[in-house]
Amino acid sequence: MSTIPKYFAIQGKAVEVQASYPDTPEGTALANARMEEQPGLGVLAVHADLILLADVKDLGKSLSLPLPKVSYKVCSCCGAATQGRQWPNRDKGFGLCLECVPFTARGYTASEHASIYGYRGIHFDIF
Repeated sequence: MSTIPKYFAIQGKAVEVQASYPDTPEGTALANARMEEQPGLGVLAVHADLILLADVKDLGKSLSLPLPKVSYKVCSCCGAATQGRQWPNRDKGFGLCLECVPFTARGYTASEHASIYGYRGIHFDIF
């Protein structure tokens, strides 16, 4: 789908999620197999019925705390209703819907996209 990485907010940091699996016995087995294949991966969190894996060396990017509450937003690209957290570089009440992520990512690096729209998984396309 998109080359924009997804992040998870934990302890005031945005940590990049490398993989996610359902929090089921089958998902746990798949997550364990992935961590055995890639020793640098570890469990970041179990959240919203998902097991989130991250690079154990990823110290995360600092976030301004407290994080804004998740609320309804207007997509700044297409005008659709969406949910997200306010990003300081967006006008109040505006965010980004999941359908517009591939379009808005064209021509930008992940870092440039984050500076404009916020972190995927934290400000839009939330876990």
